[in-house]
Amino acid sequence: MSYDTQTLLVSLRETEPWLHRFTAEAYPAALSSYRKQYAEAYACALAETPPEQLATALLGAVDRIGGCRGDTLPLRMVLALYLTPMLLDMGDTASELAAALCHLWAERHPRQAYSVSSFDQICRGFRKKLLGFDRGCAYDTEQKKKGLFHGIL
Repeated sequence: MSYDTQTLLVSLRETEPWLHRFTAEAYPAALSSYRKQYAEAYACALAETPPEQLATALLGAVDRIGGCRGDTLPLRMVLALYLTPMLLDMGDTASELAAALCHLWAERHPRQAYSVSSFDQICRGFRKKLLGFDRGCAYDTEQKKKGLFHGIL
């Protein structure tokens, strides 16, 4: 194994910096930083190891180190919100790794499964309004006005 195993493990174990940046405003830049920091290490690992084998090794190593004792939510969030979208953008082999990680996670933690989702799918999940106020999203005001008065006029 000539790829950097430590970097791969750090990408999963150090959840704090990434989870704090999971907001509608900060997420695109955070995912870009995550890619810059870890994409090359995953590309090297995938060049040498089949996706299913790499997924098993990664989750096994996290379990051995103690990353899955107790609260698994931070790890699952990094897997679903950062690692998976990065892998989906890297190509077919990396997409296979994303699917294998999701499948293995569901086997090991059946009540805490997550879905393979792209960056665009995740971004569509952010709220566009908060307490009825627009959060900076573009709206077609004419369509909005027509919708308000539909049925009244």
